[in-house]
Amino acid sequence: MYQYITMTFSNIDAKYQALLRGEKIGFGATAVIHDLFTSQRITEEQKDAFLERHFPDKARRIRENQDTILVTDPETGKQFTKKGLNSIKATKCFDCGELLNGGTYGYIFRSLSDRTKIIKGSSEGHAQAFSCPPDFEREHQMYTQIAAYFPSLKLQTISLINIYENWIENRRCYLKMDEIRPIVLSKRQMNKAIKKQKTLSEKNAHIIDKLLEKKCLFMLLPGDEDPFRAEEGGGETSKWIEIGKSTIDIYLTLLGINPKQYYNDLKTLVDGSMKKNIKLTDVEFILGSINGRNHVFMIDFDKVKEMTTAEKKKMLETKMSILDQPMFPKKFSGGRFKTRKQRINRNKNRSAKINT
Repeated sequence: MYQYITMTFSNIDAKYQALLRGEKIGFGATAVIHDLFTSQRITEEQKDAFLERHFPDKARRIRENQDTILVTDPETGKQFTKKGLNSIKATKCFDCGELLNGGTYGYIFRSLSDRTKIIKGSSEGHAQAFSCPPDFEREHQMYTQIAAYFPSLKLQTISLINIYENWIENRRCYLKMDEIRPIVLSKRQMNKAIKKQKTLSEKNAHIIDKLLEKKCLFMLLPGDEDPFRAEEGGGETSKWIEIGKSTIDIYLTLLGINPKQYYNDLKTLVDGSMKKNIKLTDVEFILGSINGRNHVFMIDFDKVKEMTTAEKKKMLETKMSILDQPMFPKKFSGGRFKTRKQRINRNKNRSAKINT
């Protein structure tokens, strides 16, 4: 049997090129893919991708049966299932390298062709040839809309992450974008941070250690209840630190970024987006660096939506709901805007008394 297969597919290069072009090569495809893998001409990820392309139904059945693992919570003793390694492997594209992060509906890999870029891939395959999971599709659609008006806002402290490509491969959807790396600290900034640490209470001094480690990204949550928050956040493969307002103010100041300007930019961003009919829901603001430049970057647009007719009729309430998110400072939702709302209600009550 092996001799028959070898003779039938002696022109392995032609078959390999056909595979790369996405063509069906019929009977014996499994043997060709296996030969390519055992001769180290393709990686294991490429082998799995070829098999997925030629035998999608079989691959789907394998994922359904094997792509969950049983996990026991050591604290409660309760058991639950979660996605196993098969899901990550199935999501890997030809240009997908090291796994960097995992989210609700996808995984993030470092690009093999450009080490400064990352690739976000949908963890779930789709049935149709030219469609993506709704959240994943919205991610790119909303990014495109925001990118169209973002430069006109002239923000000084916030940049929009750049998305360069979007494509479909092996029934999964992908986005290629800049990789945000941990902040870069000069020797002078490190010395300033150490001096600052000495002025903090023993309870809060640890936030400077997080900064000096230079290993993680920072998610800015000025509306968090703990102003000195500096704790790990995200999922199983996530690598970021969530920080509250006091920590944000200290970090930005040490990096030469004006905290007051940052909060002004947040307000400008919300106002400018609402004028374009965009409601910024569950976006993330990440402190890190791109090409050695420390900055705050806005990412994740899968929950962003256009405002409904009802929301546009109640702009103040809509704005309050946007600002009542931890990525915005509490003074926005609890201060001036709340006072304005109370003033409106008082005027309504006064008018009602006069009319009666």
